Amino acid sequence: MDNIISCLDHGYIKYIGHYGSDKEIVASARISTGGSNKTEEEDRKLINYLMKNRHNSVFEMADITFEVQAPIFVFRELMRHRTLTWFSINELSGRYSEMPSLFYVPDDSRYGKQGKINKQGTSELLGEEVKRKLKWDIENEQIDARTAYEQKLASGLSREIARINLPLSQYSRMRIKGNLLNWFRFIDLRSRPNAMWEIQQYSDAIFKVLEELFPWSVAAFREHWFESINISKSEKDALVAILNDITYDKLYNALSLQGVKKPEDLLAKIGVNNDKIN
Repeated sequence: MDNIISCLDHGYIKYIGHYGSDKEIVASARISTGGSNKTEEEDRKLINYLMKNRHNSVFEMADITFEVQAPIFVFRELMRHRTLTWFSINELSGRYSEMPSLFYVPDDSRYGKQGKINKQGTSELLGEEVKRKLKWDIENEQIDARTAYEQKLASGLSREIARINLPLSQYSRMRIKGNLLNWFRFIDLRSRPNAMWEIQQYSDAIFKVLEELFPWSVAAFREHWFESINISKSEKDALVAILNDITYDKLYNALSLQGVKKPEDLLAKIGVNNDKIN
């Protein structure tokens, strides 16, 4: 496993340590019935069952700690995560230490127009000449901000006041500890195409580490949560109306050919009746 994964131009996530394993998650689940771990196949089936049926507490029995270096505006995206209270965070303090001389400069692919569909995002790229000018402006504004910061420190001004005009592109560092369930919730928000591109890079890097540490749990997360979909009642009703015009046995056979192990369970979940078998 790579202990450090680079993100952006000067950022990274660094694996610090973790507690627990897939087998310990299984053991935590079986404690309620007085059981113990069984075969690997049975243990993996149990993890899938737990994830599928949202028995989430057992995934809180494992935790992972990362060190993260990121621009301040990226940390703000992380800290907007609704379950932040379940993360333990300790950040580099500009009161105790001089801030690092590191700033984020977006690469050429990030200089786009304001999004119209995703109104909080970026859409089509600007022209090459405009992009070069904007990148030059950002770099020079960062140089000016750093120079002013260092001049304030040199004049004897305290660190806690000297830092206040540093830009959001300023890099900082923090240690973040969270349980596996909360990291899943974070990834479900931040590894999505509509998330800010910069936070996606960190979320995807964390996802990669989790997949190596907890392969069974991550596989279940992908199957029953991250790569599944939710549909509304009206969408479900429309789908059922269409499917009920097709004979049940044809639907059953089609699902079987697609590798669905228990087509009857899926059809029952959707609400397709089985009274039209040919």
